[in-house]
Amino acid sequence: MIPFKDMKMDYIIHKKNEDSYEVIMFYAPRHEIKSYVNLFFEMNMQVVKTDIPPLALHRLYYYRKHDDMTVEFETDIMFLAIFDDSYSLYIFDEEIPIFSLVQNINVSELEGEKYLDTLDQEIAKISNYYRFNINNGDKTIEKLVLFNMTTKLTNEQVRNYFYEEGALMKAELFDMKTISKIVDTLIDKECYIPLAASLMQPKGFW
Repeated sequence: MIPFKDMKMDYIIHKKNEDSYEVIMFYAPRHEIKSYVNLFFEMNMQVVKTDIPPLALHRLYYYRKHDDMTVEFETDIMFLAIFDDSYSLYIFDEEIPIFSLVQNINVSELEGEKYLDTLDQEIAKISNYYRFNINNGDKTIEKLVLFNMTTKLTNEQVRNYFYEEGALMKAELFDMKTISKIVDTLIDKECYIPLAASLMQPKGFW
């Protein structure tokens, strides 16, 4: 069953053996893709690469870690991107995004710790879904990476709320200083994803 009547679909072969292929499929409404392409055409620009937010954040998180070419991508890792009026939650199996959720919120009703409480509840709900519905209890989220891109919360607030010594799910707050101390002082938090999309990927499937 296809989700759209007129869609553009593509795929990448992830794994293969003598008996079967494991592929990753992508699809989107054709008219939406065309509208973006037309926009760039009107600006006298040519599309040379497309990206999606979860892969961009994944690239940003692992960027400096690639200096050590022995680094391996982690499994059962969750990314949470926090914005002023929305949040995005992604789960990766190594470099493959296997779950994605983007949720808009009413900021006027969720300030400070109320916002953090909502995020905590969502993390718990999706973690349980990943463990029991997707993996039949055999796997669980082992690491949570937080990207604070909101002006409503400081990094210290986010870190203090989610960090817990000895927790089964390790929480880590992404620090732009790991990419560049200069960039960290020059760009706003909402520019993290466009910056991530521009990074080269020296290692990995993508």
